Amino acid sequence: MIINLGDWHDADYASRWPNDNKWKAEDEFGWMKRDAEDLNRIAPHARKVLVKGNHCDNPKGPGRLPEKIRDAVETCKRMILEDVTKGWEIIEYSHRANYFLGPVVFRHGAEIGVYADEDQAIQYGVTNNLVIGAHTHKLKQITEVIYKNKIPMRIWCANVGTGADFEKMQYVNRLNIARWGRGLIIGDCNASERKRAFMTRQWDAELLIHSTAH
Repeated sequence: MIINLGDWHDADYASRWPNDNKWKAEDEFGWMKRDAEDLNRIAPHARKVLVKGNHCDNPKGPGRLPEKIRDAVETCKRMILEDVTKGWEIIEYSHRANYFLGPVVFRHGAEIGVYADEDQAIQYGVTNNLVIGAHTHKLKQITEVIYKNKIPMRIWCANVGTGADFEKMQYVNRLNIARWGRGLIIGDCNASERKRAFMTRQWDAELLIHSTAH
């Protein structure tokens, strides 16, 4: 399986902040298409899932795009991507959107702050779960949550950072990206059931770091 945790494009064309970036919506959709083509070529038989992020959803938000052209932009994106994402499972964005694979929980995320990954793991995980997020773009190694730095929760969290090339994304100049990173988690798990509390940890995973911003 290949699971994409969203913010596949920046949606700079729907930004609330004025800027002088030269790329267009079609450019961003083209980058997405090339990424999808690479994944399809590398793993043609893999099951693929997209868990959409907030940037994926921004063009639909109030104050982003004039209402009269929203459908036209979405149609353009669909036409560019429909062939390369055919068969992909799409999870629409919301603060509570999760994808469960046995004891592993995949979510783009919505929390920010130093303990965002830990907070989400406690909120959405159960005993011996691994909760993987991406929203903060800050890499986090697979770590057991220690509540108030005292109580081991037997829930693990991790963050894969961002899949985007932040060195080329001019829009991030308004933000502090010193802790950003690009990563990939690989692993396996017992995907048969999640509803019961797992008595043992039924997954194994590793964070591979591609690059960091600092």
